[in-house]
Amino acid sequence: MSLKVKVRVPATTANMGPGFDCLGMALALYNEVEFEVEVHRAVESGRGPSLWPSSSSQSRHLLTPESSADSVAAPESKNLIYRSFVTTLSRLGVIPKSVRHRMLKTTIPVARGLGSSAACIVAGVLAAREAAARFGAREMSLSDAIDLATEIEGHPDNVVPAALGGLTVAVWRVDASAASGDRAAGSLGPSEEGLGDGPPSGEPRRRVVYCRLDPPKDLTLAAFVPDFRLSTEQARAALPAAYSREDAVFNIGRAALLTACLASGDLGPLRTAVDDRVHQPYRLPLIAHSKDVIAAARAAGSEAEFVSGSGPTIMALVRGDGNGFAREVSPKLAAIPGGWVLQLFRPDGRGAIAWVE
Repeated sequence: MSLKVKVRVPATTANMGPGFDCLGMALALYNEVEFEVEVHRAVESGRGPSLWPSSSSQSRHLLTPESSADSVAAPESKNLIYRSFVTTLSRLGVIPKSVRHRMLKTTIPVARGLGSSAACIVAGVLAAREAAARFGAREMSLSDAIDLATEIEGHPDNVVPAALGGLTVAVWRVDASAASGDRAAGSLGPSEEGLGDGPPSGEPRRRVVYCRLDPPKDLTLAAFVPDFRLSTEQARAALPAAYSREDAVFNIGRAALLTACLASGDLGPLRTAVDDRVHQPYRLPLIAHSKDVIAAARAAGSEAEFVSGSGPTIMALVRGDGNGFAREVSPKLAAIPGGWVLQLFRPDGRGAIAWVE
């Protein structure tokens, strides 16, 4: 038994200034992946449909001319799309005979702070969720899918908007009522070794708690994307081990203000709202000429600027369609070293979509 599943996942911008590891927004920029999966199907008496592996289980990755090779051409043990897909199938009791996937569309740049890894993970998890349901396996709720994707990614700020679209606030919560060793109906089973293992058996399970909002309709996101990369590991290594209470209070207030601005559509306080003392002061020095880019955006009339995710992309929030802003800032941007490219995005309101063909 085999089927094809396609999934489209948006890029995301996260942190957004003070919302470290919790605030994120989906962008109208997409990757699209096709999976072809084959399983052996058998029915055990009294237990419903079960899916059994073949002794010749195999998998294959296919690249198309428009695929970005560095984003997908990795060994199976490291390929996030493939491993997220297979891990999700495993948790739902499905062991494939073969899996093939290919990138139909790759537009989210890698290691630029636009949620490329979260897009890979969400693509794999949601496509597998859709496939498993068609194979007759037990269902996975969207909430459980988000939990699993976040477990793999490590934090929810990109995963949740990629899955749901819009502006999201997401946090981890320890669910003491469901230990990770509890395999009661509806709970997730063990993951593939080395990917999303979660807490040791018997420890409390973590769940993602989130709220989704529609961004202001007249908001455009202007992404300044350089021609160099900054890995999440490098960006996190620059952060201090502890913060003062003053800095914590500073960020709490501004994260609340930013959320209120975007929820209400009152963009006036945005510049104050994106101030941050947790990550941007430590990451901006890693991004060459970032201060010049921010100054150019501000001079061209942006409402606020921040480091997108862990960088190196600098994001500016602009009223209207952004075309006038682009005309104003482009000559200044051309004079800044680093190969900076301006891309204008509207927020994505739908999130990831998976379907069977």
